[in-house]
Amino acid sequence: MKYNIGDEIKIREDLAIGEMYDECCFVADMEKYRGKVVTIVSIVANRYRIKESFDWYLVDEMIECKIIGG
Repeated sequence: MKYNIGDEIKIREDLAIGEMYDECCFVADMEKYRGKVVTIVSIVANRYRIKESFDWYLVDEMIECKIIGG
């Protein structure tokens, strides 16, 4: 795990719908979050839940970077 609760992260813009990223599928309903900055609120089984949507989880491979000073 590269990130912690409270971190602001940027989701990768190049994620493909239907592709698996570290055993986690990127689905069409997550598309609106591509390239967006979101905040991690919890970590469950090596997956991040974000404040902006409790419906989906992210994994390290889906994240571009941590926003420093964000």
